[in-house]
Amino acid sequence: MDAKRKNRINSELQKQIYKAIKKYVGDFYEGSLISVSRVDVTDDLVECKVYISIFSLNKKFGSDEIFKEIKNKNKEIREYVAHNIKLRFMPKLIFVKDEGNENAAKVDDILSNLKKQDNK
Repeated sequence: MDAKRKNRINSELQKQIYKAIKKYVGDFYEGSLISVSRVDVTDDLVECKVYISIFSLNKKFGSDEIFKEIKNKNKEIREYVAHNIKLRFMPKLIFVKDEGNENAAKVDDILSNLKKQDNK
């Protein structure tokens, strides 16, 4: 598949998947920040890996519970996206938790603690 076409499809899938998550998982993520950080569709358009980044400030639901709910709503999200995108076949959505932000926050905390110890 042409790289330009693949990038356009990835971009459109990313937008529509975010809208679907907002629609179908809305009750769960109030007080949380969810982003579809990256989408990678295979060249044959059979599968699509969707990288989800979750920063939860919600006391009732943590990021793991929100991610489980997104995975549970896979069918509804896929149907919504298929209805709003013009593709011959809608790829199977595989949700992957992107933990880059969580890891960055942990590193930042460690560096802050080291800096405090150096000042003492």
